Amino acid sequence: MSIPAFRFHECVSLVQPTGKKAADLYELRGGIGACPHGCLFHHTHQFFLKAEAVPMPYPNDFAVWADRDLHVPALAEHFALVDPYRLPDIETLRGVLIGIVDAYLQKYPAPRPVLPGSEFFFNDTRTIVLDTGYEAADLASFKENLGRVNPSVLYYHFFQARTRLHLPSDDFSIWIEDCLGLGEIAARIRRLDPYLLTLEELRRALLAIIEKP
Repeated sequence: MSIPAFRFHECVSLVQPTGKKAADLYELRGGIGACPHGCLFHHTHQFFLKAEAVPMPYPNDFAVWADRDLHVPALAEHFALVDPYRLPDIETLRGVLIGIVDAYLQKYPAPRPVLPGSEFFFNDTRTIVLDTGYEAADLASFKENLGRVNPSVLYYHFFQARTRLHLPSDDFSIWIEDCLGLGEIAARIRRLDPYLLTLEELRRALLAIIEKP
């Protein structure tokens, strides 16, 4: 029986402004509570896709804004600790983010607003998935193509897959285990924490696992 090929897909994120913005933490809380799922996804999950073009010191847009524009690094650190890939759904993520803001406002109920032009702008997103034309039928061709595809391929198959599949897993390890029967390699891939890696660091980690099965 032939092995189903793994087809590599890339993705493009199209940003769609919502017209909503926040100048202080009360407005940020209201925006987080009311914005659509795609907006929260864009500012947290898709941060990893954006960070390849513009390196940032924090792993989501809320943390960046709290530090850079509000000048509250302690709050930024709390936002930075939120790992969206370990939460079951967007509504749980929404509740966690609101809880962080509420906890800060309990201690500091009169937060200062940001300067005009430094507001947090809520953006939604639309993701377009494209076939790269690359595919793999065995571990050797998988490794070869993994080393040449652009970073958005890794984002789609490893980061976004966790949300798309509603599993603590990814497209790479599922194919390697189910189609190639290499359960140990798949298990080692699943142990990688996507929240701690850039896309290029993830690529290197994946290649290292495949090279030393």
